[in-house]
Formats: sequence, C-alpha cells, structure tokens
Amino acid sequence: MKRRMRSILLTLLAAVMALGTVLPAVCPAGTVLPAAVAATVQQDTSLVLSFEVNAVGTVPSPMPAFTFRLTGLDGAPMPEDAEGDTYDLKVEKLGTASFPAIAFTGMGLYEYTLAQVPGNSADVEKYDDTVYRIKVYVLRDEETNSLYLVYSIRNETTGEKVDVPEFENRFRAKGYTVINQAGDTFD
Repeated sequence: MKRRMRSILLTLLAAVMALGTVLPAVCPAGTVLPAAVAATVQQDTSLVLSFEVNAVGTVPSPMPAFTFRLTGLDGAPMPEDAEGDTYDLKVEKLGTASFPAIAFTGMGLYEYTLAQVPGNSADVEKYDDTVYRIKVYVLRDEETNSLYLVYSIRNETTGEKVDVPEFENRFRAKGYTVINQAGDTFD
C-alpha cells in the first residue's frame, strides 16, 4: 500500500511540476486534480503536437507558405522522417496545424522547442518570432506497468503556460503608399 501511494504521489508531483503549479506536500485520498492537470494526462505514449497559425492584415491569394521547426533537445524522440533533432513542417493555410506523432518508448523528461522559421515573402510584414518550450514527462503506472505522458507548453519570452502554441504573422496592407520621414515611398 505504501509503495502504491508513493507511486501515486510521485506521478502527481511530476504532473504538477510539468504544469508549473504547486499542490500541498501531502495529497489526501480522494484529492481531485486541477482540471489543467487532468486534461494533459494522456493514456498512450505518443504525442501529436498541434498549434495555431493566424494572420493580421489582408492575406494574399495564394498565401505564402510558413515553416515551423520542432527541435528535440538532448536526444528527445522525434517524429518519423525528422532530420536529426529537427522536424520542419510547411504550412500553407491558416488554422490548426499538427506535427506527426512522436512515439515515446521509455520513461523520462523530454524537452523540445517550437518556433517559426522566418521566410522571405514580400507580402509578410512580420513573421512571428515566438519560441515555445515543450516538456514531456513520460511516467510508468506501477499498477498496470504501462507508460503514459504529461506535458506542458510555455512561451519562452513571457513564461506563460499555454494550452496550444499560437503564431500570428502580420501581412502588409495592399493599395496604400507609405512615405517615411526621409521621403522614400513604399507600395
């Protein structure tokens, strides 16, 4: 019984650490996990990382493609077809995009960064330069001897925990002439 309780407490602690929240040192029987913790516990050992691609301004047709890079740190598992510790995903539409599944075969802490690779489209005024850090804790349930994972995602600039990474690119306004203080004009 003590061993099982210790396993449960260690699992809760790992989940809480992954989310950056703090629970009391002792969790009495029947403690209900915060919704954020319960929502991130997965019952398998693979992760499909999804993110949002949004735009400000008039989106040209066709829309330029954007490239997003997932980088595994310190030998973290990667999706199939990754080149070493990076996987570049080309996105050609706004909305939700997803990397292929990452399979985890062993317990541990695995870390990743997710960022957009700046492009060179004349239609884009500013590419989003936000970098997200993803921490994946792979744990073992001693009762069933199966692996499961808990993960957290943080904006590296603000430190804010997010449920879904979001990138917002700014497109140039069309049909306007901009004159800077030096008198140069730009269409």
